[in-house]
Amino acid sequence: MGDLLRSEQRWDDAISTYESVLEHDAAYWQAYIDLGWTRYRRGDSLEAALKEMYHALDLDSESGDVQINIGMLMGEARHCDESDTWFRLGLEHNTNNTWGQLMHANFMRACGNLDLALSLYKEILIHFPNFAPAYHEISIAYKLKNQPQEAIDAVEKSLELMDPPDPWFYVRAGEIYEWMGRIDDAVAAYQHALALDPNNSVALQDLKRLGK
Repeated sequence: MGDLLRSEQRWDDAISTYESVLEHDAAYWQAYIDLGWTRYRRGDSLEAALKEMYHALDLDSESGDVQINIGMLMGEARHCDESDTWFRLGLEHNTNNTWGQLMHANFMRACGNLDLALSLYKEILIHFPNFAPAYHEISIAYKLKNQPQEAIDAVEKSLELMDPPDPWFYVRAGEIYEWMGRIDDAVAAYQHALALDPNNSVALQDLKRLGK
């Protein structure tokens, strides 16, 4: 219920729900994580959100999940060095957490540290060479680094490996094709996205912008 309320941006109701959960089970550390995110999304201070996360950390310091969430929170707040540190602490406890590794790379990319982001993506792909989301995400880092061939190779590899087909992978491919001036390929990619998700607003807007 708390997660549903949060998805509907009913922040006060979500907070009340998570607090009710914790009244019945004070050791349920995941609720503290959700409570921290909800406070942050509501517009409470970073410190207020971190206070909840630290409660979770007191209850679970071994799985790495709490540290990764703190890393994500710090990344959203653009405290980039702290974000990197927390991600590394979390991943020390769970070295096979591919999604945690991907979030680490994504937030370093968002922070503008493209060299670090690229090295993190490449490290993921060394160990998980068929992990389509990593190719999907590294393509944007290559685009930001103005490396078009690497960007197109990565995004096409993501299309090859994705299972099941994902409309957003086609949207990303369309954006990169368009950036490279390959408009026909971009249009085809956006159309593939709409075949999977006819209401995909980004693909619809991109096709409209291209006059298609």
